[in-house]
Amino acid sequence: MLIPITQEKFEQLIPLIASSEQYQYYWGKTEDFLRRALISFVLVVLFYLLALLLREAEALRLLTQIIGGLYWFWSPIYSASIKNADYRRQPYCFFWRGKILDVYLTEEIVRTQEEVDKLGRLLKVENRERRINLEVGDKDGYLARIQAPVEPIHRNLKPGQAIELLVLSNQRTLGRNLKVTDAYVPRLNLWVGLYPYVRRDVFWDVREQLRVRYGKNPNNPPPVPIRKGDRRVSHENTKLLFSAILLVEPLTLNIVNNAWNQHCCRTFTTVFTRRNRRGNIGRCLPSSLKSLNLLECFWLERITFAGKDK
Repeated sequence: MLIPITQEKFEQLIPLIASSEQYQYYWGKTEDFLRRALISFVLVVLFYLLALLLREAEALRLLTQIIGGLYWFWSPIYSASIKNADYRRQPYCFFWRGKILDVYLTEEIVRTQEEVDKLGRLLKVENRERRINLEVGDKDGYLARIQAPVEPIHRNLKPGQAIELLVLSNQRTLGRNLKVTDAYVPRLNLWVGLYPYVRRDVFWDVREQLRVRYGKNPNNPPPVPIRKGDRRVSHENTKLLFSAILLVEPLTLNIVNNAWNQHCCRTFTTVFTRRNRRGNIGRCLPSSLKSLNLLECFWLERITFAGKDK
């Protein structure tokens, strides 16, 4: 399923300024933060020396030092905005829904470093990362491949599961140079991708609007499935149960009355016999009769209540 998205909604889906997920992505690890902090310190010192040499105004010198000192903070925002601008240049955007065709793992080169060993030789060290690969498509065939760092929850991804994403192209007919964003798997409530291009909240709003327009009636949502082992009975089932009992009231009352009388006799006989063996006949008789009367009154109230409802 391929549905075009308006330009206004497209600009909300892929923001001009970095979203929280994009900022977190470019924030990186501790070593990335330390590198940015070092650059910030160097910029502050550099701007200070330039201000002394060029005899700049005090306000301008303070401004440049603040900008350089906060490099560690605004650098992720700048990097994410540059990456978003590359996708925002595409004139056409489509909401695409298909399925997973294949799932497999690969090892990709993330970073390459050059190191010198003890003998003075220059070595190239490759840092590799295991990634999961999803080949997605629909009834028209293969669309694209989506990669993501391997996580434990990815073991639940299987071919045939539904998947949703945005497709961007410079042609209305989707030429060869198309781009795809990170994908959403509704069954697992999982996002898969190397970079979070899409704003999650806006994507869910668009998804709900499309479901209302092209899918089922939102006023009749599907019933909530009952978990396995859940013994709770719904209100409708309770009403049906009482209705069935009241339809066969004469037969039901006779059967219940006979069974109750037999149960009372057995209970009284058992209690009386046990107490008789101990020689406590006088004590057990009033208490036993009192217990049986309370139980009988409780049952009669239940039957009377059911008869009044009828």
